Amino acid sequence: MQIIALVGPFGAGKSTVGMNLAAFLGEEGYLPSQVAIVVNEAGGATELATTNACVYTLPNGCFTCQDDALLRKSLGELAEGGTEVVIMEGFGIVSGDETKAFLSQVLFPYAIIGVLDVANWSRNQVNYGELLPTHLTAADSIVATKHDSEALPDVIQEFLGANQVRSDVTLALVDRFPKSIWPVVEAALAHRAAPHRHHHDNGRHHNHEHEDRHHGHDHKHDHRVHADHAHDHGDHDHSHGWTTVVLDLTPQTTLADLQAVTRAMVSAGKLRLKGRLHGSAFNVAPGATNWQLAPTELGDLVICYLAQEADWPVDLLSLVVSPPEPARAHQLLRMDTERSATVSAIKEDIATVRSWQPRTAPISDGRLQLVTHPERLQILKEMARRPGVKAEWFMPVMTACLEYWVKCAGWLDIHYAEVSGAHRPTHQRELGVSLAWWTLEFFADLPEDLVQRVYAIQPAVLVATGLSDVSALRADGFWRYWQGLEYLRGLRFGRERLSESDRAVVQVAAERVIAMAESEEERFAFEAEYKA
Repeated sequence: MQIIALVGPFGAGKSTVGMNLAAFLGEEGYLPSQVAIVVNEAGGATELATTNACVYTLPNGCFTCQDDALLRKSLGELAEGGTEVVIMEGFGIVSGDETKAFLSQVLFPYAIIGVLDVANWSRNQVNYGELLPTHLTAADSIVATKHDSEALPDVIQEFLGANQVRSDVTLALVDRFPKSIWPVVEAALAHRAAPHRHHHDNGRHHNHEHEDRHHGHDHKHDHRVHADHAHDHGDHDHSHGWTTVVLDLTPQTTLADLQAVTRAMVSAGKLRLKGRLHGSAFNVAPGATNWQLAPTELGDLVICYLAQEADWPVDLLSLVVSPPEPARAHQLLRMDTERSATVSAIKEDIATVRSWQPRTAPISDGRLQLVTHPERLQILKEMARRPGVKAEWFMPVMTACLEYWVKCAGWLDIHYAEVSGAHRPTHQRELGVSLAWWTLEFFADLPEDLVQRVYAIQPAVLVATGLSDVSALRADGFWRYWQGLEYLRGLRFGRERLSESDRAVVQVAAERVIAMAESEEERFAFEAEYKA
């Protein structure tokens, strides 16, 4: 079995690209039963538009947000059932690096297609900031959507060059996709088909969650970032050049120290740095000699882009508290972009979220899934956490989010029988945790009527009921810890207002979560959270 992952911003056309790819595979001889499209919740309607594949939806997230055991089991079942190609559509708020990290562990050959939305490029730069280039640097091939010209706009070409998108990444207009890019995708799949990757192997996967919450070879219309050249995939690792990393520098490290130890690698084109340090915002592109500097009152955050084949300079490692680690998507989304554009986007999205009625998507069993955490809402939350706007805009954003989740909880109660049984527990957990966590976080600042509506929903009972299908917390220690705290905060919210029988149900659920702790320290933290 082979996996083709689609990455790119919300609304860029990933679902359409997936359908076009499924149709192309049909022309190449694949049966619908041999092709699976795994879509995020917002893409659930895709199944109404394609007969070339079997469609599976993931509740409240994307493929890197799912429980390890569940997704491993699902991929194994697809392989055992005769699926030859899985097309996986992720949320735009998942970075390319996280996508690669997940795919590298599933033991199936994979390729990544980046979807570049030309029409909404400017808005996506505001919304996604430092996350946007990771979609492109991770990609084996890039599809330009919402674009009918023979060439990409200069501003995008400049962006691709500045972010060192490798020259063997092909840009194909969507009306010529997928035949024009298939040789690149096929080469990536072949390169990653290591001898130990058997057809029916199961895989492991990397977690991502909200914190703090065959063969067409027609290339004549391709557009490359740099000069055309032959696609020789025999010697490189298809990692496409760059890993995004956060540096945890020692408190005494100055900007001059950072510049001194990275100057050679930056000049050699092997390192890009951007962020804030001790009152200075900075940005330097690979190959540049001049750093762009500006004063800032915001806290420190140093993000670097390291060429995949490069080693960390020893002098740089001497300045860090802990070894550099891949940046998580939320860290990239929380980097400030131009403030007025960010505020304008936040205002527009708050109005949109407040206008929503509970959003649903049909799924294959004839039932519905409730879209409790639409991607646009998730992006809005992360934008509002940017240091330059957080003080003014985070509370209004979270109020709008809570209002939407209250509507969703009410809808779920009324339409419970219409919702897919496989998705109900996830909906209950996600709603209960979100309502409880953020109400407790901002209790004193929220409108009183909204707080009382949250209490009436009984988030603790929602979480307890939703935990019926959970047998373990996540394998990743960081996310397991936060997942346990989220569940337990939800279970303790408003428990004093519950009936005796409901409190007993909540207590049993809390004991199960605490028992999932994998260390004494973790267990102590879980017990303290529930007793708070």
